[in-house]
Amino acid sequence: MSDLITWVALLVFWAMLFAVHLRDSRRALRVVQAAQQAAAVPPPSAALCGCNHHLAFHDRENSRCHAMVEVAVKFQEIPSKTGITRLPLEYKERQCACRRYIGPEPLPTIYAE
Repeated sequence: MSDLITWVALLVFWAMLFAVHLRDSRRALRVVQAAQQAAAVPPPSAALCGCNHHLAFHDRENSRCHAMVEVAVKFQEIPSKTGITRLPLEYKERQCACRRYIGPEPLPTIYAE
């Protein structure tokens, strides 16, 4: 009789362990799914061009970008296993080379035409 009680107790113990494990794994799955859904929502789009400047930096008539960018003009060349690595030492400020705004078109501009 005591063997039967021992086996029943072990069976109940293992069933409880399995139930707790199943509950925790389902909870973890819900957390992972919620994180994936949050990551899948795209961020609100800003009116950025391919040059990463806002629509406000582009001229309305010819669409050229008026933002100032820093460009490396002097480099230090360091030999490495894969070739020569160029590290910028000096920067110069110049106008962005973007010639046309290619970002998303704002709604008021579309309806105004």
